[in-house]
Amino acid sequence: MPSFINILILFVFTTFFMSKLINSDKCLQDSEDGCDNGRYRCCKGTYCQPVKDTNIYVCSKNKCKTDGQGCKSNNDCCFGTKCKSGKCQKCSKDGGGPCYNDGDCCTGLCDVIFNQCY
Repeated sequence: MPSFINILILFVFTTFFMSKLINSDKCLQDSEDGCDNGRYRCCKGTYCQPVKDTNIYVCSKNKCKTDGQGCKSNNDCCFGTKCKSGKCQKCSKDGGGPCYNDGDCCTGLCDVIFNQCY
């Protein structure tokens, strides 16, 4: 007959492995929104880029431009960069900073009181 200690150990290990399975990061597929190149990454072969003229990001098979590459608008640049002077340049993400004006933020919105992008 199994002892209480054995059952307790089995319970702890089962709980641990189940939480790892449930909380494991999964990549976002083509056309799925909410990517941020952090916890919510796009699957291999897709790129996190903005929906035209918005601050909503989706995974797309269309390759976007990264920091230092030429661009015509923010729509050309990958998440975490925006088009400035014809090149994609790093910008502060939502909740990031410091920012001192709207141009510092990927979203284009800076809370100048708290110096954070939103």
